[in-house]
Amino acid sequence: MMKRVCRRWLVRMCIGLLVGLMSMMGIEYATYAKEQDPVQGCGLAWQDEWMAAASVGYRLPWPCRQRYRVTQGWNGSYSHRGTMKYAYDFAMPEGTPVRASQSGRVAFVQKGKTVCGGKKYADQANYVVIDHADGEATLYLHLKDVYVWPGQYVSRGQTIGTSGKTGWTECNPHLLQRQEQGAWFRQSIKVYFDEYPNQVLQPWRWYTSLNGAPGEFCPVPMDEREPVTS
Repeated sequence: MMKRVCRRWLVRMCIGLLVGLMSMMGIEYATYAKEQDPVQGCGLAWQDEWMAAASVGYRLPWPCRQRYRVTQGWNGSYSHRGTMKYAYDFAMPEGTPVRASQSGRVAFVQKGKTVCGGKKYADQANYVVIDHADGEATLYLHLKDVYVWPGQYVSRGQTIGTSGKTGWTECNPHLLQRQEQGAWFRQSIKVYFDEYPNQVLQPWRWYTSLNGAPGEFCPVPMDEREPVTS
């Protein structure tokens, strides 16, 4: 029994390193694995787990196994109207690492801003916009620090900056994430996360990320993925 557990742990660690290396090369493990072993049903539970974990969808934009609360979701009455209709606000302490939800190329960056406040400070936020291969783009807004630059390729799970309170935040630290159709500040579009397939995230609920850094093994039991209300 002990030998079996050790073998599975070793295999998972090796696959984690493979996923990270291939991610840095711009290759999705799920595609690679399917090409290398198209025969399914071999009885290896860990393979199914890793195939699911290596899918090409979007992940929550913070480190693996950390949980944060949605404070404003789709059609939020405070500011998520018009072009911001499908944005999410996640409450998190200033300085929390922000990870790319999906691989892509950095399109726009604003950094060096430090002020916060009401609507008049809307253009004073630090942000990163990443274009993706599917034609969509992701905006990360209100950052404190920005670690990437335009033209840089980033892997899913790579830290692109830290959360903050710059811009129109009323000086309350949080991260705003919104999806758009491949252009700067066009109409936001719906986005769903691998951790909660086809679910609209609800305000005041907590959500757990599976967004491992390249090469990081990030297992989360199913019961930890369920949002809670307190």
